[in-house]
Amino acid sequence: MDMLEALRRGDGSVAAVREDGALVYVAKSGAYLLAAEDVQAGEALCGGIVRPLQAAVHHEATARLVMDMLGFSGMMQCWAGAWLNPQPPEAEGAFTLLDPSQGPVIQQAFPQAFEEGELEERLRAGALQGLWEGQRLLGLAGLYPEGGLGYLTVLPELAGQGLEQQLAARATAWCLQRCFAPFVHIPVDDPESLAMYQALGYSFSERPVCWLS
Repeated sequence: MDMLEALRRGDGSVAAVREDGALVYVAKSGAYLLAAEDVQAGEALCGGIVRPLQAAVHHEATARLVMDMLGFSGMMQCWAGAWLNPQPPEAEGAFTLLDPSQGPVIQQAFPQAFEEGELEERLRAGALQGLWEGQRLLGLAGLYPEGGLGYLTVLPELAGQGLEQQLAARATAWCLQRCFAPFVHIPVDDPESLAMYQALGYSFSERPVCWLS
């Protein structure tokens, strides 16, 4: 889903392809997305990787080979989820598309949610939505540069009260409104988020995707 959506939305380009695999590059984030039927195919496709910042590899053995070949030091395994229902989930609450003028408010409410420059870039891309109560920003969600749902966070005092699922539902509906296929990557050590997306209606892969950095 991630590779196809990157291409369909125009965010990615094919860096290498063969009968048993493909490599897609997402320029916005410097990420490569690699799917190969076996390690040998993955090794051959790695020849198309130039100055990588991060990579998502759809096979653990291939991911470990890529780590060795390209000098990555970290690997995070994630369950790959997709929304397969043509109808959006119900989303309650007052949501708005966030813009660059609201950057200071977001930074004050969620100082640890973004790396340097990331918040401004996502706001300029129109990729973040906020959940409000009057003038108070309760939480936000949006899309990573690779196209997956992310940045889902709420105020610490509101965690666990169901707002996270409202935000995930809204982000999913928002994707469908834009004719995007919603997908998400959930770290394997985050069973709470996995359960939340499953309860919302997402379907998940049997094998994790490996993010390298």
